[in-house]
Amino acid sequence: MNESTRYHQLLARRDQERRRIAAAGVCVKGGELPWEINPQGVMKWYMHPEIDSTAHKFLIFQTQEIRAGSRSGKQRCRSSPKASSSSISTTGRRRPC
Repeated sequence: MNESTRYHQLLARRDQERRRIAAAGVCVKGGELPWEINPQGVMKWYMHPEIDSTAHKFLIFQTQEIRAGSRSGKQRCRSSPKASSSSISTTGRRRPC
């Protein structure tokens, strides 16, 4: 019997993930996390797919430092010439981007 079938690989991955979750933390303390400087600004990552130390790695949760007097970095979308029906709410007002 071939032990390298996709089915066996899936079972091995399941067992590996169960071991990782059993050893991972469920409480993430912000004071223990490093700040990261990236194109979005200065951020702390609490949950991310590349962080193995948390039990749940399929959510992304971060905080961003916005210094006093700086801009928030609010992202805006381009407005189209015509408002599509999906961008207008039931009250007739445009929904924010």
